[in-house]
Amino acid sequence: RLPEALNKKILSPFQYFGITDSIDLTNVKWQNGRYAPSELTNLYTHSDRRVREIISDLKRYVNDINDVRAIGFCVTIEHAKFMSKKFSSAGFKANYLTSENNKEREIIRNQLKNQEINYLFVVDIFNEGVDIPEIDTVLFLRPTESLTVFLQQLGRGLRLSEGKDCLTV
Repeated sequence: RLPEALNKKILSPFQYFGITDSIDLTNVKWQNGRYAPSELTNLYTHSDRRVREIISDLKRYVNDINDVRAIGFCVTIEHAKFMSKKFSSAGFKANYLTSENNKEREIIRNQLKNQEINYLFVVDIFNEGVDIPEIDTVLFLRPTESLTVFLQQLGRGLRLSEGKDCLTV
């Protein structure tokens, strides 16, 4: 169905880059059929190495790292806050949206839409039921064990929008 929608120009074309992740998940425990979120969070927020690698890869694959509307899917609230803080410290306009600050959802959504921020890190928010066609970059920053969730998250950037040539994943 995705190829048909792309061929009919109902969805934005996309380029997908599978990036090597330096984090070894071999010893992460499974919990209810998925990686244990607390263990993933510890690995992902333990050092700045992964953040540096993500920024380096963005520079390689995105035309202008400061002219995107990116959504980054994180494993936990702590991970989303960490990513937002590290991107902000690196000089990028970033924020996070989680259940903790969900009351600011519309404000933060408009900040992304209007490019007052370029990077929005989320946890189980914006997986589905939200339409921000301007999103042109999707960052999968956590393992996604469910094909349905993966496709929903991918779909956040597949909306057509004026001036958007393609989605970068």
